[in-house]
Amino acid sequence: MRLIVVVIAAIATAAVDSFSFSPASVLTISWISASVWNDFYHPPNAKDLDNIFERTSNTWVTFTSIMLIYSLIVAAINGEPVGSIFLSQELGFSLILMNVWRYLYATYD
Repeated sequence: MRLIVVVIAAIATAAVDSFSFSPASVLTISWISASVWNDFYHPPNAKDLDNIFERTSNTWVTFTSIMLIYSLIVAAINGEPVGSIFLSQELGFSLILMNVWRYLYATYD
């Protein structure tokens, strides 16, 4: 069932891209889909400092999967090569940013 959610999210982000939305909207849809998949916003998970980096990393792996599936779908539709330096920067920076944000949220909320 969860695999279906990831595939639907990737297709939805590909549809969003074909309507000329910004790359930020694709990132947002992908991150929210990954968060829902991993129960990231469930209150006990949002404030648990013991496994916050593990939960964030699990969500990031799902987010990365959605973004890669999205890239494959867009490349297949447009007939172009897959991947870019921008994709790797987005994925790398999001791992750092979300871990820091999640730690601060759990600590000061």
